[in-house]
Amino acid sequence: MAGLTINLEQLSNLSKINLSTTSTNKLNGHIDVTQFTGLNEFICASSGISNFIANDNIVQFNLSDNNLSAFPSLTSLTELLSCIIINDNNVSGSLPSLETNTKLKKFNINNNNFSSILPSFSANNNLEEIDVGFNSLNGTAPLLIDTPKLINLVLRNNSFSGQLPALSSSPNLEIADFRNNSFSGELPALSGNKLLTQFYCNGNNNLSGFMPSVSACEKIRNINVTLIGLSGFIHDFHLTPELVTYHAFKNNLTGPLPTFSAAPDLITIDFNENYLTGSIPFLNNCINIKNLSLNNNALTGRFPEVTNLSALEYFRFNANTRSGSSGIIGDIPDVANSPKLQTLDIASNSLTGWSGTEWPSLSFFNLQCQNNNLTTETVDRLLSALDATQLTSPMYKDSGGTRNRVAQLGGSNASPTDGASNAFKVNLEAKGWTIGIT
Repeated sequence: MAGLTINLEQLSNLSKINLSTTSTNKLNGHIDVTQFTGLNEFICASSGISNFIANDNIVQFNLSDNNLSAFPSLTSLTELLSCIIINDNNVSGSLPSLETNTKLKKFNINNNNFSSILPSFSANNNLEEIDVGFNSLNGTAPLLIDTPKLINLVLRNNSFSGQLPALSSSPNLEIADFRNNSFSGELPALSGNKLLTQFYCNGNNNLSGFMPSVSACEKIRNINVTLIGLSGFIHDFHLTPELVTYHAFKNNLTGPLPTFSAAPDLITIDFNENYLTGSIPFLNNCINIKNLSLNNNALTGRFPEVTNLSALEYFRFNANTRSGSSGIIGDIPDVANSPKLQTLDIASNSLTGWSGTEWPSLSFFNLQCQNNNLTTETVDRLLSALDATQLTSPMYKDSGGTRNRVAQLGGSNASPTDGASNAFKVNLEAKGWTIGIT
């Protein structure tokens, strides 16, 4: 069969080329499109190329998931260029100036090896996306003085320092991701970001001050402000009904818990290690909740009914004794209708009984209820319910690895009938469980 001959003169006015592939037969080497004088859009994703040389009229290019080791060769960064996407390569070194690119909309260099400061975006008032995550960029964050069209701002996993950028000039912002940097100072105000859906500041940052109000962000779905030393109160969830996850553990937050059921799509609430007070709100409408962690606070009162939480996997309320609180009182909740439950940790409170009769047996591996005021009869019933399950394997495997099945019932609790020779305890240990009753 004769070979294929391409006449470049006939293709000189070609405006778009797409060489992307999901095949195992990928391209390699470099691509030079300078002879395609009419070309303004070039896409070559997941193809294995190592270098790209553009023409003067290129408007946008997508070179994601290749083997580039240097920034694409551009004869000039003209005002026409609107889209630069080179994420998931091996590009290192410094970034070029972008101040002449007034039409630039997308700048995505995620997951490379850039180690310079970030160029100024002060002239790029058409920007919609800045994603420079997973590099080694340093210096301060970009000023966003005139970025009214900005939708996505991702600076995560770099070495940025100084204060976080003000977000008030970006009313269309939906994603703000500052995770795993070295930012300091206070968090920016969010009152003007009504379209915000994701806000992340956790991981290695050293922020302080008050948690900014997200009450105006009625579309917010995911918040993570973990371990950054914030104080203040948690907002009213009635104002953010689309909330799905809220991680704020190891801060200095105070005040009562919000009404969780006001956000029916909640999957994760993690307010561990704060100074929250008051009672636990109604939970039975939170049918999607998987992780509910409110341990190490100063909560009081009794557990509400949890008979409708079929998605629940982690239920942690241990050590609610901060600031002199006596912790949660009454009965351990009945979790029989939570078949996916893996961990129930309600240790170190003031609980006296158990309102259930059977234990969920699909995934359960960890019961921590030591250091309460449980009676001998309650401890017997708990051991009996665990023994009656079909959890015969001593090990449990999940996404976190392989774990031993454990039930801790010691501390200030009463011992079970017959102590260490209790029949239920002996049976569980024969199945490989670790039972603590001392």
